Amino acid sequence: MTRLVLAFVILVPSIAANQDVEHVPTVAQCQADQRLWLAEIEESVQDHSAHLPGIHGIREWEQEMSDCQKVDPENRLRYYHTERELMVEEKMRMQDFLHHHQLWDKFITADAAGER
Repeated sequence: MTRLVLAFVILVPSIAANQDVEHVPTVAQCQADQRLWLAEIEESVQDHSAHLPGIHGIREWEQEMSDCQKVDPENRLRYYHTERELMVEEKMRMQDFLHHHQLWDKFITADAAGER
């Protein structure tokens, strides 16, 4: 019985730890996602982000494009470009939020005062 408990105590945490490991995208997945996401970004310029995910999804896409630069170095610049386009989208959303909530002027004043 003690061996069973000991095995349980050792194995369960290691199994749980392995479930947190993120998958590395394949070259084919990277290429497909890059083409799809860049097309969606370009389309969102026309209709103001209607087809893009929320900010958490945008950040997941950014991370995948960063990972893809390592997985598929031949197309590194494509992934880099798409990642930067996603970062611009993220920045624009933050700026819109600041403007919408009348926080932009406070931000500018604090930044000018060196409050970073």
